[in-house]
Amino acid sequence: MDERPLPLSRAAEVLGILSVPLAFLAQLVVPAAIMALLAVFVALWGRGRYHREPMRYAKASWTRMRRGLWAGTIGLVTCTVLWVLYGMGLLPF
Repeated sequence: MDERPLPLSRAAEVLGILSVPLAFLAQLVVPAAIMALLAVFVALWGRGRYHREPMRYAKASWTRMRRGLWAGTIGLVTCTVLWVLYGMGLLPF
C-alpha cells in the first residue's frame, strides 16, 4: 500500500509553531491562542486518523503532527499565561 501524508499535518505544525512567538506580542495574544487551538484540534484529528489506519500514512506526517500538537499546546499555555498577566496589568501593552 502506498503511504500518503496525513491531511493537514503541515498546517498543524505551522499553526502551532507560529502561535508561540505571536503570544509574546500584546496585540496578538488572542489570534495566537486561536492558532494554537486550531493546531491542537487539527493534530488530534490527524492523530485519530493515523491510529485508525497506521499503515496508510507516512511516518514523517505523524512526526509533523506530533510536533504541531506539542507546539500548539505550548503556544496555548503561553497565550493563557500572558493573557492573564496583561489583564492583571502586570505586563505593559
